[in-house]
This record gives sequence, C-alpha cells and structure tokens, in this order.
Amino acid sequence: MRISLDKFDPVNLKQRLISASMVAPVVLLAIFLGGPVYYAMIIAATIIGALEWINIVAPKTSIFIRGCTAGSIFISIFVGAAISPMSGLIIGLLFSPALLFLASREDMERAGWVALALPYLAGGGLALLSSRAIPEIGMAMTIYLVVVVWAADVGGFMAGNMIGGSKLMPSVSPNKTWAGFGGGVVLAAVFGCVIAVSFGAKEPISAFITAVLIAVVAQVGDLFESYVKRRNDVKDSGNIMPGHGGILDRIDGLLFASIFFAVFRLGQ
Repeated sequence: MRISLDKFDPVNLKQRLISASMVAPVVLLAIFLGGPVYYAMIIAATIIGALEWINIVAPKTSIFIRGCTAGSIFISIFVGAAISPMSGLIIGLLFSPALLFLASREDMERAGWVALALPYLAGGGLALLSSRAIPEIGMAMTIYLVVVVWAADVGGFMAGNMIGGSKLMPSVSPNKTWAGFGGGVVLAAVFGCVIAVSFGAKEPISAFITAVLIAVVAQVGDLFESYVKRRNDVKDSGNIMPGHGGILDRIDGLLFASIFFAVFRLGQ
C-alpha cells in the first residue's frame, strides 16, 4: 500500500476546510441549543435539499410542484417538532401520494423521483428531530451521530486521495475507492468512541460498533446520491458551499444515517 499526497487538490481542500469551519460550529451550536433554533436548521436544510433534489431528477418541474414539495416538507417537520416526529412522519406519508399525483400530471416518467423527496428529505429530517428529542441524552446522541457521519466523510476523502486503489463502485461514483470506504469507517469508529466516552458512555465498545454501522450506512447514502446524479448527468446538487457542492451533497449520508439510527434505537 502506497500513501501519497500528490493526488490532493489544494484548492479544493482549502475550499472544503473554509466551508467546514464555517458550517460545523453553526450546526453544533444548533444541536446544543435545541428547540426552535434546531428545528429551523432542519427545516431549512431539508427544504433546500429537496429543491436541489428536484433540480437533479426533474429540472423542468414547475414552480407549483416545487412549492408543494417545499410546503409538504415544512408542514411535516413543523408537525414533527410541535407534536412528535411520528406525527410528522404520518403527515409526510399522507402527502406523498398527493405529490406523486400532482407531479405525474406534468411528467409521469419523473414523478416518482420528485415524490421521493418527501420520504428522503422529510424522513431524514424527522429522524434527526427524534434523535434530539431523546430525554436527557438527545443532545449527546445527535452530536455523536453527526460527528460520526462527518468523520466518515473526512476519513473517506483523506484515505481515498492518499491511498487510492481499487474503485468501490466505478459505475456509480468513479472517484470512490475501497480505501476511502475503509478510511471513512475507521475514522468514524474512532471519533464515535471518543465522543461517546466524552459524554460519559458506559459501553464504549457498543458506541464503537454503532459508529461502524452508521459510517457504512452514511457511505451508502452518499453512493445513492452519486447514482442519482450520475443517472441525470449532474456533478453537484448545487454550489451553495464552495468545495462541497450543494446542501444535499453534504447531508446525503446524514439523511440515510439518521433514519438508520432512529430505527436502530427502536430495536434496542
């Protein structure tokens, strides 16, 4: 195995570091504060992500359908915050067939992809609400989840660039490698264990194993968005974050991971 720094793009790396240094403190502060600040962040991120999703899968979609999508996500997450995440999920599930019907009147072939914005974005947002709503440990659990996903992304980026090697799924994402996948899992597991111990976890091994699972799911989420973008000949979901692309490019793994984490907790 040969490790090299020659493959790094210093401009891209600088942009990534600048964007991350601006966004990470805001996200962590919102998680710490919880309440309306956290809800507003989730609503903003999921609505922007949903509009970016539509730009990828059905760029000719009308403003009316885009508005219906954004409105449905807003209502679902607002209900989830005001009443309970499960209530918001029920609202989202009720809105989904209506959105599918409306979108099919414009473009039958792409209607399903448009309607997928609701379970994908609203589902992930509601899962993040449910993590933060856990009595007493919600803040710690949400920070753990988010940091593990970030670590998986950073570890994947670093190992993929420094080691390279065999491609993970070249037909889906030509830049992702097995080395990057492994590096993401390792760094996520380490950071997950550290975060858990720092919050007083009594079973660090469990936190370590959970972090591994979250990292794998997060990278599957990243591959899913890569597949959708490649299918539609799109490089980035947007350009709102220099070096990172759009909001959806940054939260794709977190959306999958948060849903997995919510279901995983139910099984415990």
